Amino acid sequence: MRKPAITSNQRVFETVRVMEGRPATVILGTSRSDRGLDPRNPLLPQPGFNAALPSQTIGESRLLLEALVRVPERRLTTVVLGLDFMMSNVYQESPADFVVDNFDADRKWRLLFSISAFTDSWKTLLQQHDSKYRQAGLEYRLDGMHIIADDFVVSNGGHRKLFHWQEEAYLAKTYKPEPYCMHSFFNDIGGGPIEDLRHLIRISHSHGIKLYLLITPSHARQWETLRVAGLWGKFEIWKRLVVGINEQEARLVAKEPYPLWDFSGYSSISTEAVPDIHEKSDRMTWYWESSHFKPVAGDLAIERMLAGDQNRHGLAADFGVKLNAQNIEEHLRSVRQAQSTYRQTHIRDVTEIELLAKKVLPMKRCKAPAAFPHRPHNLRR
Repeated sequence: MRKPAITSNQRVFETVRVMEGRPATVILGTSRSDRGLDPRNPLLPQPGFNAALPSQTIGESRLLLEALVRVPERRLTTVVLGLDFMMSNVYQESPADFVVDNFDADRKWRLLFSISAFTDSWKTLLQQHDSKYRQAGLEYRLDGMHIIADDFVVSNGGHRKLFHWQEEAYLAKTYKPEPYCMHSFFNDIGGGPIEDLRHLIRISHSHGIKLYLLITPSHARQWETLRVAGLWGKFEIWKRLVVGINEQEARLVAKEPYPLWDFSGYSSISTEAVPDIHEKSDRMTWYWESSHFKPVAGDLAIERMLAGDQNRHGLAADFGVKLNAQNIEEHLRSVRQAQSTYRQTHIRDVTEIELLAKKVLPMKRCKAPAAFPHRPHNLRR
């Protein structure tokens, strides 16, 4: 059972835990990585810790890595960073419980002292973290409601209903968030999420960290949701920027670029059929809904990245592509072709999402910003 004090102060508790635990592997990223990537995977150096959090910006991931490499007698050798396009937007606000002070050198002692103010115990948090990757259902908040995915599927119309609800939320709030309804990779002084990623890669090189970068494997319906939001072109630009930064930073230190894998797009995994409304007994294998993948899909992605062609379970050949400057344009063309095929073969799914967009997008309340964001939200104090 989750405790309110822990839930509302999740970043406080997990910042302390990852610093004290001195893990060999750390997973960073948003709720997709939080719920889909298991740090106990035997292919990863152990012990592992999943420090991904809902709405974790790339700037927050970078600050967390900076704090981790300062830990005395650290064991950290490996970082897995789940990259999610929606967190590349300078207009995306940081979560309410995020503060830069969390990453100060003496912050853990002040945090530990403040724990006595909470009515919930530290032991409860430890138990929750150990079990969350194999729990019966994904837990998250949607439209102010606490949702347990399996319970929702059983009582509210099956997986397809949960897909609809989540896709509507992405169109209304996540892609081009109000009040400005805009997307930009940079602020007016050239900083922002893309430069945060550059700095995170630079830190990894300078401290001998083995970094794995993966664009997370959401369902094909999520990519259709992004398309109807008018962001497909920016999605492709973002992938080019990530490839370019990864290779630029490697050249500066005369090293190989870090492995960068794209699990987005249209594959035999991501195009898993979504059960009809009210088919409550049919459980999907790979996804909770169109954004969040299950740990079984996360394990496949980790195996693909670390075991490559010698994977033990015969991964689907089309699940995951390792990106570099030589293949990025061909890869983007291939994804576009697969998208066209999906739209022709999944007319019902595509139509549902387009109808959602026609309903949701005209209702958004958008205004022009008084000034371009000068400082990224993820670095505010």
